[in-house]
Amino acid sequence: MITSTTPILRALFSEDGQQWHDDTPMNWEPDESISKFVIGTPLGFDREEKTVSVAELLPADLATRFPNLTHLHLWQIENL
Repeated sequence: MITSTTPILRALFSEDGQQWHDDTPMNWEPDESISKFVIGTPLGFDREEKTVSVAELLPADLATRFPNLTHLHLWQIENL
């Protein structure tokens, strides 16, 4: 019997645009396990403005590098 394995999907978060929440450097190496990116902090009524610059610009081919990507949240990024 042939079975296919579904990858365990994960999300990466970065408040400062320099490294991910798990202290790994921010990079855009292809990874089919990533389904969500969150970079920056949303601006809300109870939050102050906090712009960030990403360490490495977002590649144009996100869909190819991350085929399971369903969410891309970019908050207050000044160098897009």
